[in-house]
Amino acid sequence: MCDVCGGAFGSAGLLQEHAETHTRGRPHLCDAAGCLYAAKTRSCLRKHQRQVHRDRPAPCRVCGKRVKPRSLAKHAATHAHARPRPHQCDACGKTFASVSVLRTHTAHRHEDARRFECDWCKKRFNYKWLVRAHLAKVHLRLARHFCEVCGKTLSSAEAFRQHSRIHTGEKPFQCVVCSADFRQMSALLKHRKSHALLPSS
Repeated sequence: MCDVCGGAFGSAGLLQEHAETHTRGRPHLCDAAGCLYAAKTRSCLRKHQRQVHRDRPAPCRVCGKRVKPRSLAKHAATHAHARPRPHQCDACGKTFASVSVLRTHTAHRHEDARRFECDWCKKRFNYKWLVRAHLAKVHLRLARHFCEVCGKTLSSAEAFRQHSRIHTGEKPFQCVVCSADFRQMSALLKHRKSHALLPSS
C-alpha cells in the first residue's frame, strides 16, 4: 500500500514503480502529517519545512493558546513570570491569583451586581463610573438639545434647529416655482415633485 496516496498494488515492484510517480526526480519527501511535498535537494526540503510547517501555530503547553513556533519561547516566558492562579471560577473556569479578585469577577460577571442606578432612566450598572459615563453619553448630551418651549429633547443640534422652527414660525426654504415656504429642505424637495406632476399649460 502506498504511504502517500493509499493506493494498493499487487507486488512490491509495482508499488516501487508507483512511488516514483509521487517523487518524479524529487527523492526528498516531507515527513509532516498530510503533506505530499517532495524536493529535489535536501536544502529545498529544509526550506519548505521552515516556511510551511515551522511557522504553523502550535499549542502552548501551559495555556493551550496557539502560538507560532518562533514566538513560543517568548510566550512561554509570560507564564514563567506570572503569579500562580490557584483560584478558579466555578462558572467559567477562569483562574485568578487571589480570592478577592475571584470574588470581584464572580460578582460582576456571573451575579447581578448592578448596584448603581441611573436617576434618569433607572438603567443599572456594575460600577459608579459606568453610570457617570452613561449620563454623559446619553442624558447630558441630549440635555444640550432640550426645547424649553415644549419640553421635547432632540438627539442632535441639527434636529433641535429644525424643531425650533415649529415655535418660531421660521420657514427658510422657498419654492422657486410658486414661492411656498417650508421649515425643512426635505419638505421643499417633496413639494417640488408636485410641480413636476402638473400638466404643462
